[in-house]
Amino acid sequence: MVTAVLMSTVVMHRSFFQRRIKYQLVRNSDLLLRWTLVLVGLILIGTLGLVFDLVLGGWAGAVAAGAAALVLLLLWIVVPQRSRRLAVRRKLESST
Repeated sequence: MVTAVLMSTVVMHRSFFQRRIKYQLVRNSDLLLRWTLVLVGLILIGTLGLVFDLVLGGWAGAVAAGAAALVLLLLWIVVPQRSRRLAVRRKLESST
């Protein structure tokens, strides 16, 4: 399923090619890629939780899944937003 969502961006690019509708292509592809990241994240969290659950027990699976969710949240949401904020601040400071 995740592969189908990801590959749909390629299909859209091919069908939008040379039709001068770049804005729609970029907007739709961005939305689909964001959904792909969410689905991949859920697969990673679920797989890690399942493996730890099977090997070490239920609590270990829950802790591992929670830790994976926290790491993904930090890496995919917090760090990019902070980096973007710093870049915008630097750009504003350099333009004045």
